[in-house]
Amino acid sequence: MDIAAFHQIHTQLATYQKLECLCEAILALMPQFGADFGLSLLQEDNGNLHFYSTLSDQTSSDKVFRRHLAHQLLTMPLVKEVIEQQKTEMVADLTTDPRTAIAESLFGHCRGAVLVPFQLIKAQAKGVLLFGRQTVGSVSATDSHFLEFITAQVCQHIESTLLYRSQAEHMTQLALINQVSRAATSILNIGLMQATVTQAIQRSFGFYRVSVYRYLSSEKILILDAYTGADGRTWRPETTHLIDSGIIAQVVEQRQTVVINDLSLDNRYQPADDSKIVKSKLVIPIKLGIKTIGILDLESQEVDAFSAHLVAALETMTDQLAIAIENARLYDDVTEKVNELMSLNHIIQAVSSSLNLPQILTLVTQHVTSMLNVAATSVALRDDEANEVWFAAASGEGSTEVIGLRMPLGQGVVGWVAETGEPIIVPDVSTDTRFFPDVDAQSGFTTKSILCVPMVSKGRLIGAIEAMNKRDDSAFTIQDLNLLADLTAPAATAIENAKLYEDLAQNMRQLEAAQVQLVQSAKLSAIGELAAGVAHEINNPLTSIIGLSAVIADSLDVDSEEAEDLHIVRSEAQRATKIVHSLLDFARVGDPVQSLADLNEILESAIFLAVPAGVRHKIKLTKSFADLPLIPVDQDQIKQVFINILNNAVFAMPNGGQLTVTSQISSTDSQMVCLSFADTGSGISPEHIDKIFDPFFTTKEVGQGTGLGLSVSYGIIERHNGQISLETAVGIGTTFHISLPITNA
Repeated sequence: MDIAAFHQIHTQLATYQKLECLCEAILALMPQFGADFGLSLLQEDNGNLHFYSTLSDQTSSDKVFRRHLAHQLLTMPLVKEVIEQQKTEMVADLTTDPRTAIAESLFGHCRGAVLVPFQLIKAQAKGVLLFGRQTVGSVSATDSHFLEFITAQVCQHIESTLLYRSQAEHMTQLALINQVSRAATSILNIGLMQATVTQAIQRSFGFYRVSVYRYLSSEKILILDAYTGADGRTWRPETTHLIDSGIIAQVVEQRQTVVINDLSLDNRYQPADDSKIVKSKLVIPIKLGIKTIGILDLESQEVDAFSAHLVAALETMTDQLAIAIENARLYDDVTEKVNELMSLNHIIQAVSSSLNLPQILTLVTQHVTSMLNVAATSVALRDDEANEVWFAAASGEGSTEVIGLRMPLGQGVVGWVAETGEPIIVPDVSTDTRFFPDVDAQSGFTTKSILCVPMVSKGRLIGAIEAMNKRDDSAFTIQDLNLLADLTAPAATAIENAKLYEDLAQNMRQLEAAQVQLVQSAKLSAIGELAAGVAHEINNPLTSIIGLSAVIADSLDVDSEEAEDLHIVRSEAQRATKIVHSLLDFARVGDPVQSLADLNEILESAIFLAVPAGVRHKIKLTKSFADLPLIPVDQDQIKQVFINILNNAVFAMPNGGQLTVTSQISSTDSQMVCLSFADTGSGISPEHIDKIFDPFFTTKEVGQGTGLGLSVSYGIIERHNGQISLETAVGIGTTFHISLPITNA
């Protein structure tokens, strides 16, 4: 071969940057070097093997097959001797040399051969080039020297290619580490950061699969947080895997990286499908100090995909990834805590800004349902007098059916917490004997798990809050319990304050009512005394006028003008007498003469008198009488009260309307009977309401009323230890309410 031809070959080989292409080009030049057959074997210090041959059945692209041939070649004493001693060997006949233990699958019909070793110091590799001929004894010392020269020149290109590949890999690794570092410092969302990392690794090296798992040591499980496939698409599936056996289990337990560059030789790997497309695997523990917090799992479709340099670089990267994951986790924890505190502050402000107990209870249940992402929440308050708990508020599924439900203190999970004051998490109610299924039966809700905490205000246990069923079917945690407990303390104070305010408001209303009654009683008493004196003073003169007018009338002609005038005098005197009698009735003092009576019968009698048949054609009468016990009343006086109220109702509906009379046992006090008279008349003007029970006050025209009916009624009901009140709206109607005690006590 002349210098020009050799220079051309040298220039041609310099154009190759990939090792595989370079080795194939070298073997393609074998005929120019006088060889019928060529073979090259390269072994890197990191264990990677590269085998190339000119035989057609050995040029397969299957790296596993070529790796097998390389291992077979390395077991031959001749090849081992040449590589280890770095000494060229000439073999007259490969089939008869005892050091070859020749298999035709390796050398075909090759007989004479020269094996030239080489060692690449910078690239940290060594190997052998075999030049063969089909004729026995066809190689000479001249061939050997020439081929040694050729090998030295070729190896320069091989080493340059390996160094270029190493430098390119190193640059890729540095770029990846830099990218992971940027992601770690710029992305604080842990899921997004992990997805970015897996995508960067896959894009940099073209791996088949890149996965990042989060390891929960307390539960011995791995959660797949991010996954990037061969197509470059990234998922964040958050699927859970139990650690039982296999490669990943070994990495977690031993906290050591596992590299398998040929999975066909390792029985620990169980492929996810039957394709067995994955040829090599790298699993690196993500460690933070002495704690393993995750796993980086890399899979490749190539054998020998993970060199020692790449593994070292990826291990360095996982150290940064561990710090990034921890920073992101801490950020998530802080963000979650801030959000919780903001939610708590919002809830506390909401419940503290109101003194309306039902509103506070509803706010509490609604916010807990949202904050804990649960299906339902309820508040149960203690009733120490009845030794019960009752559901004062609820939100979520089945809430309307459970409000107001009562059960003995200590019954059910919420009853147990309200009695003991101990918080509790029940992950599965079917295994807890404290669970009370009757509540579910009434509400139609199916309880699976419960979180319940006590409500304590000023050292006193006032009830409990319970949350049921996480919407994502996850279990309640200690963090959930602490969060609910943080809310419960201010909520309990707000509820207690609202109850105190409600009690105070009730006392104020009762005091105001008592004051009104006292003023009314004093007013009636003073006017009554005056009325009694006036009545007695004018009663005798009126009697005389009526008597004398009758005597005079008898002496006059009935049709005379004087008789007509005298009739007017007598009529007006009789009307004045009625007013005097009303004054005497109003002023009458002393306790009523009471006897046990049926109020419904008295109502029927009063209706018969006050609503005669003559007006029933235009007034629709509705009666709703409950079964009442006999109660002690002065029947005549009570009838007078009923007639007064009914007369006013009929008078208020001159053009007809609806009159509704009801009787029932009080819903708030079982010792009281409640009566109501509702009309759809003209109603009472607001400026007249405060005067309606005052003596002599009337809205009727002159001559149509004395203004004493309601005043007399007020006094009668008061002397029976009862109460009378009204509700009215102009143009809508008026309803009078009367309550009377069932007993004298």
